[in-house]
Amino acid sequence: MFNSSFKLKFLFALVAMVLLAASGILIGSTYIPPESTLSVLLRDSNAPPSWDIIIWEIRIPRTLTALSVGAGLGIAGLQMQTLFRNPVADSSILGVTAGASWGVALTVLLGQSSAMGVFAVGTGWAFASTLTISAITGAFLVLVAVLFISQRVHSIGILLIIGLMISYGLASGITLLVAYADPENIQRYLIWGFGSFRTVGWQGLTILMPLLLLSVSIALYTLKQLNALLFGEPYATSVGVNITRLRIFCFLSFISISFLLALIYSFP
Repeated sequence: MFNSSFKLKFLFALVAMVLLAASGILIGSTYIPPESTLSVLLRDSNAPPSWDIIIWEIRIPRTLTALSVGAGLGIAGLQMQTLFRNPVADSSILGVTAGASWGVALTVLLGQSSAMGVFAVGTGWAFASTLTISAITGAFLVLVAVLFISQRVHSIGILLIIGLMISYGLASGITLLVAYADPENIQRYLIWGFGSFRTVGWQGLTILMPLLLLSVSIALYTLKQLNALLFGEPYATSVGVNITRLRIFCFLSFISISFLLALIYSFP
């Protein structure tokens, strides 16, 4: 089924992933000897309690989160590149990234005068929580708009252009907000844009993993349909593929990945 070249590349990627995951657990600001790390992983009672907290509560959740996000990006990229038959397609091509950035920009750059700022002050929520809601809301609204448009546009090329137009339009709006925002708020927005795994933990993984499993399930369900789409929409339609339904399933997967990334980027 697979040629030897593919098997070799897959094995190399698998080994690289395992080594990187191991380095994420072994390497950190606090040095813990490898043999001590193994003892902690095996729940050896002789290990210092502080090392147990560092490895189980900080390093392992970060490593698993990084692996989950990487897997989600890979799935989303494969689906988008197949759906649009474009090898350079990514999340920004539909305006998803711009939508999340727009939601956060409204919250951060407008400060307490924004709707989410007023909500955070009124409820006493943490600022990171409001950023999460803002990013998810922005990405979700853009995807709903694209999904609505896709029901009326039958050309993938036109849908691609519309997505790019949405991205550029929202990016222009963010630039306008930056021009009139306070320097402190601008700095906070830029820091958010860098993203971070610094504060993620087991609680965040309970949200991330179901989203990833949803995307994996959709990817497996649409695998054969996307393969047929590679030969063109006429061929896919002739073999029984419902293009509209396929787009909806792929967009649902994009929404899951968008939520996953919004959660990660909202923990700077």
